[in-house]
Amino acid sequence: MDGWIKNVAVPIENPFQPGVAIPGARHGKRSPETEEYAARLTLSWEPSPDFDAEAKLMYHDHEGNGRTGYGETFCIGSTTIPTQSGIPIPNADCRKDRVKAESSIPSQFAGKWPEVDVKDGVLYDEGEFFIASLRLNKRFGALELASTSGYYDQNEAGSYNADYGAFAQALVPSKHDYRQFTQEIRLTSEFEGPFNFMVGGFFEDGKRYWVNAPDLFHTYDPVFDTYADAASTSDTDTRSISFFGAVNYQLTPTIELSGGLRYSKDKKSAVLVNKYVNPNSIAIGGLRAQGDALFPVYKDDNLSPEVTVSWKPSRDHLLFAAYKTGYKAGGISNDALLSPAATVDTVKFGNEEVEGFEVGYKGTLADGTLQFDVTGYYYDYKGLQVASYDVDALRSRIFNAAKVRTTGVTATATFQPTDRLSFNGNLGYNDAEYVSFENAACYSGQTEAEGCIGGFQDNSGKAPNRAPKWNLSFGGNYLIDLGGGWNSRISVSTSYSSSYQTNTDFAPGGVQDGYWLLNASVRVASDEDKGLELALIGRNLTNSYYMIYNFQQPFTGNPEQYYGVFNRPREVALQASFRF
Repeated sequence: MDGWIKNVAVPIENPFQPGVAIPGARHGKRSPETEEYAARLTLSWEPSPDFDAEAKLMYHDHEGNGRTGYGETFCIGSTTIPTQSGIPIPNADCRKDRVKAESSIPSQFAGKWPEVDVKDGVLYDEGEFFIASLRLNKRFGALELASTSGYYDQNEAGSYNADYGAFAQALVPSKHDYRQFTQEIRLTSEFEGPFNFMVGGFFEDGKRYWVNAPDLFHTYDPVFDTYADAASTSDTDTRSISFFGAVNYQLTPTIELSGGLRYSKDKKSAVLVNKYVNPNSIAIGGLRAQGDALFPVYKDDNLSPEVTVSWKPSRDHLLFAAYKTGYKAGGISNDALLSPAATVDTVKFGNEEVEGFEVGYKGTLADGTLQFDVTGYYYDYKGLQVASYDVDALRSRIFNAAKVRTTGVTATATFQPTDRLSFNGNLGYNDAEYVSFENAACYSGQTEAEGCIGGFQDNSGKAPNRAPKWNLSFGGNYLIDLGGGWNSRISVSTSYSSSYQTNTDFAPGGVQDGYWLLNASVRVASDEDKGLELALIGRNLTNSYYMIYNFQQPFTGNPEQYYGVFNRPREVALQASFRF
């Protein structure tokens, strides 16, 4: 897939080093073509009616431009020309238009560190991952025992320009290796009587090693022959185990009561350390001493119940009400720069819990051609986990907001007037707000009059970031008989999201307006379940452009200047599948 940045070749001179052109720096330089390779294999085996197995393998490899390839500078207010440290960026603009001025760092400043490939300062992003799963099902009369094993292996490396601009004042290369093994076992009953059950257990073991060697201030250390300010690492182990169960009881022929319970226990431990600190760095006061490691340990457990009562007055109608709870474990947040103020407590964040209710109706009408459901919900989240980026300190953190409340309605419908033609649609209304969020970070330049008191603002009553009030989608599918044992399926879908805030600091430039997306595909396949299928798939065909995340751009001296991360552009793919 090509990058979306326009190709306008205008060399840029570094104003901080007069007479020195920035290597590779071109206004709107077109991102290098990204190379991606993927392979997937599924094997199924059913040697007897009471046993079956399925194995899935997937491998993916990618290599391309730097990690900021889908971001660009934009401005609000009276700013019309972006700047860095007060210096106008040559040939740059303030519009959200897929045009940017961003460069690699001069190769002589590329901070060297044995564990990280800096590629002479050229921005890059490369990695590979492997996924394997094995599912085994064994039936013993009315009982079924299922085992699901999973393995995930990811290795990724890359670098980005931490000023996100053309003058390349900072290079941040990093890499991480992550491995995870999971195992789930569950026993399910299918008795003919009113009572049935499900019990099971889940185990997860994960290991992640991460290293980061940023050059932020171009300070040379002749002993190590590097411009890196530090080499921060984190070595994290994660272990989770849970047990769960559920029962269903048919109180009457039309009323069913079901309930479940899940117990979870989590432990995460890490070693966070600056393996190296540049003794000449002007940032040394903000860096933890070399070798002064932190050994945080996070432990938690949780018991989450739920109960549902449903009434089915006839085969085509169902009403239900449910009480549900949920839990997401906390953890350890490793920062790009390990601070001397960090402690084993400040690098940890707590769990997130949710409790709420749902009521709904599911129905089938018009002789089975129309199916739809409507669900209303009310949920309270305690300790919502929030990620925040401090532009002034160039640090990110994960912490817990006090409380979030969501209420809303979702509805889905499917209409199939013929065997070949079908339509579907979804509608969602979500009214979410921070009931309490008094410790939110201020945005850069925010004054007391604008709500910043002591470095924090109170965002209670505001909607969480990336929480639009409205979401809707609709589409259709049409099957065509081509003859000779072949058919074609044409699919079209469109979706809409209303506006939302993209960052937790609620800076004025963080608002994303509502937008539409259009997808379509044409598939040609044999009529049998096995055989060849060819598909032409188009995503975001109208090339809609919307923000996923943003923050105020560092090193600018201008609070009206932002850096936004945007969605992928229009994509068209040709896919071939063969089933046997």
